Amino acid sequence: MKMPKILWPTDLSKSSSAALSYVLDLAGKFDAEVLLLYVVEDMSGHEPWYGEWGRKHLETFYQWIVKEAEDRLDALCREHPTGVSTVSTIGPRR
Repeated sequence: MKMPKILWPTDLSKSSSAALSYVLDLAGKFDAEVLLLYVVEDMSGHEPWYGEWGRKHLETFYQWIVKEAEDRLDALCREHPTGVSTVSTIGPRR
């Protein structure tokens, strides 16, 4: 059975990182490419329970989260160059 791609959704926690060895093993057995998926939550719809966040603060926070996630995903690709090869960032429409 040919399995060209394996999607590995991750929240970048230590717990989810423990699954990486299993994902890479499966990818090796099926000669598959591993695609990483990390979803950044859109915070704009949250209730202002602790005061008004303001659009500027939300955008700054969102950009920081995306940058941190990209850095960590890139690090995973560098650490496992033969197993993890593709990272794409898709954000919410703004």
